[in-house]
Amino acid sequence: MGLHLPDAIRLHARERGTSAALTCDGSTVRYGDLDTRSNRIARALLAECCADAGSRIGFLARTRNAAGAPVTAATSMRTATCSSPTGSRT
Repeated sequence: MGLHLPDAIRLHARERGTSAALTCDGSTVRYGDLDTRSNRIARALLAECCADAGSRIGFLARTRNAAGAPVTAATSMRTATCSSPTGSRT
């Protein structure tokens, strides 16, 4: 069985934190930054929003890169997510 998404990101962050994890419209998020942002969001959801495993979480993001950290945070908490990139082109 393979790694879960948050575990894979954490491993990549530790081994190659400066490598690109997400790139969209000329903007890049590195593995180290993605791991840091994801952890910060997960802690905030647990502490301030009373979210836990099984919770449903929705969020809006201006770009696909901005959606990466919330999706990873929610995945690490074993929650269901729904994201909508508001700045995407049609």
